[in-house]
Amino acid sequence: MLKIRNLCCLIMVVALIAVSFAGCADQPATPGATPTPTPAPAPGADPVQPAELEHRGISIGTLWPFTDPLQANPMRMLYLLSEQWMNETPGADIEFQLISTNYPQYVQQIRVLAASNSLPDVFQYQQGSSMIELLEHNFITDLDQLFTELGLMDEVNPVALNIIRVGDPYGRFMSIPMELAYHGLWVNTQILDELGLEYDESGTWDDLFELGVQIAAAGYVPIAINGRDGWNMTTFMHVYQMQTTGVGFLSDASWGRNNVRFTDQPFIDAAHMMRRFGEAGIFGPDFMAVDHQGHIDQLLQGQAVMAPMTTGFAGSLDNPELNTWGEGVFEFRMYPSVPGSILSANEQRGLKEMQTGMGFVVGARELDDSVRDWISFVFSRYGNFAWENAGFIPSFHVTSDVPAAYHRQMGLDMLDHVTDGELWFEAKLPGRGIDYAFRNISLVAAGHITPEEYMATIQDIVDEDLAG
Repeated sequence: MLKIRNLCCLIMVVALIAVSFAGCADQPATPGATPTPTPAPAPGADPVQPAELEHRGISIGTLWPFTDPLQANPMRMLYLLSEQWMNETPGADIEFQLISTNYPQYVQQIRVLAASNSLPDVFQYQQGSSMIELLEHNFITDLDQLFTELGLMDEVNPVALNIIRVGDPYGRFMSIPMELAYHGLWVNTQILDELGLEYDESGTWDDLFELGVQIAAAGYVPIAINGRDGWNMTTFMHVYQMQTTGVGFLSDASWGRNNVRFTDQPFIDAAHMMRRFGEAGIFGPDFMAVDHQGHIDQLLQGQAVMAPMTTGFAGSLDNPELNTWGEGVFEFRMYPSVPGSILSANEQRGLKEMQTGMGFVVGARELDDSVRDWISFVFSRYGNFAWENAGFIPSFHVTSDVPAAYHRQMGLDMLDHVTDGELWFEAKLPGRGIDYAFRNISLVAAGHITPEEYMATIQDIVDEDLAG
């Protein structure tokens, strides 16, 4: 049986409980539990026979909703493949648990579940320092051995696997990548043509600013952005910083290497760029209240002209029920270059913030045969299934001969120009740093806190984490 459970309101104890992974490091699998001995058989009784492996239901924790057929995201693909597995597996039992749709709350609720030994068997989790904490405290498993045993290592795209490994100081395979994506600007060229304007990716960020001012004067939101959750705001800022310094500077600051700190000028300059754009109205008048779906709606409904998103958004644009503009209107464009960078304009345009989507991690408790069978079934089919039924680029090998749809092909074409990349801004920050970065970047853009205060607080959090 396939069951759906909404836990968004059930785990509200997160507001009352503060969980520290550090205090859980040496706990037994069930904190405070005492093993129950197996009673010996009575004298003269038949020996106790090993029980046949009892099927245990599989629990899958999610951040993204997955029941809407229009949302052809990785979570939806996993849900549909799970339906197939259940149809082919007698007695199969899966429960999908929608834990939260707000990522900072989701992270906190996962910590509550971890502390009570109630984690799902498999659950979505963003790559980064908080995932490393889960692994180091034995809440999730290193996937190298599992995927090797199941014969799945060769199914994973090596580029996607490398993105996972570079997010960990020890190069471990911590999460199952779901897509291969990189950031750029999706641009509504029809509105720009009507306004007599043009986005020039060979220009500079100053040119982008001036374009935004002109678009705002015409009554449109120049750049739709997720100000409430902060996801693509920090990405927008990170791209500017990465194009200024090249890759590696962010990792050095996050891990305390090479005397690089978040209070260094490249980070301050990137935050000042956010403030400049925000105070000029380039993110729109109410960007602080706009969530992820809201900024997508602004773009698709013609209220906004541009939006910073990944190539994965191609799936929505290739769906005529979501994109009523048709083909030839939205284009995926590179970011412009930063004046004064140590890199040339061409070198800057070859750099991309890369990601593998919201991946899945596997709980560290011993997996029964049904969970292993489900993992093997789903991920041996995932590449072709996602390619044929969604619009993103899967992170597993694709052998299907189905051609790429119009907007997905744009992302594939630009891959030829990608020379290097790194993970998103928060990827290697400690958990508190991730939460702070997301929650406060909109305050920087709105002028409520200074770029210097923002970056200094992040550095303080990193220093405290490195000090242990």
